Amino acid sequence: NKFITLLLAELEPESGRLAYLNAGHNAGLVLRAGGGVDELSACGLPVGLLPGARHEPRATTMSPGDLLCLYTDGISECTSPADEELGVDRLVECLAAHRDAPLAEAVAAIDRLTRDFAAGQPQLDDQTLVLLRRTGG
Repeated sequence: NKFITLLLAELEPESGRLAYLNAGHNAGLVLRAGGGVDELSACGLPVGLLPGARHEPRATTMSPGDLLCLYTDGISECTSPADEELGVDRLVECLAAHRDAPLAEAVAAIDRLTRDFAAGQPQLDDQTLVLLRRTGG
């Protein structure tokens, strides 16, 4: 009766090829340097949900300056005192506003966003975030 979501990604730095497998996890986000956002959507069920479930790996390409964001639902489901969820749109807005900032500054901005949005309310889930920016080319 246990299962886990998983998003596994591997970037080939020279080519920019990003191979990924998303087993029921939140869609990863690729913020394009020139604007726009692509989602790394699920390509299978969570691991352990159904015996014999299969997952099809997918791939995309990250160009220099593109920003990859992987996050847990503790961020997107961060709740305000009015019982409203932060949501993916606010996360994307914050990332876009800090697209070119050093990654540590972007992480700090998202941390501030969730803390301000929660307004002191305790969060009931972990808030994990991974950011990666492709440089060079």
